[in-house]
Amino acid sequence: MSNILRKLGHNDTVIQRFSVEKVTPDTIRHLSLHELNSLGVLERTDIMKLRIECLCYNSHLPRVETNGSFQISRFMIESLFEAGYSVKDTCIALGVSESTM
Repeated sequence: MSNILRKLGHNDTVIQRFSVEKVTPDTIRHLSLHELNSLGVLERTDIMKLRIECLCYNSHLPRVETNGSFQISRFMIESLFEAGYSVKDTCIALGVSESTM
């Protein structure tokens, strides 16, 4: 978790708070805005970047249905693009190929 926070430019105080609370990349999606604010992540853009970065560690990546289609919400894709992710980066974060996207 500390590597992700450093990559996103958070200071040692924020990193320490996440460590003390034992926050992991898998649990980020369960935290409310208030909880993330209390951990020191105050800006909504920083919160979205953190959630997107933690997608790679999420055990609930888009799954393939029996008919071969992926279950990826439009909101998730739009959020990644709004956060500045390229198509390639979005595909990596979601675990799908560019042709699938």
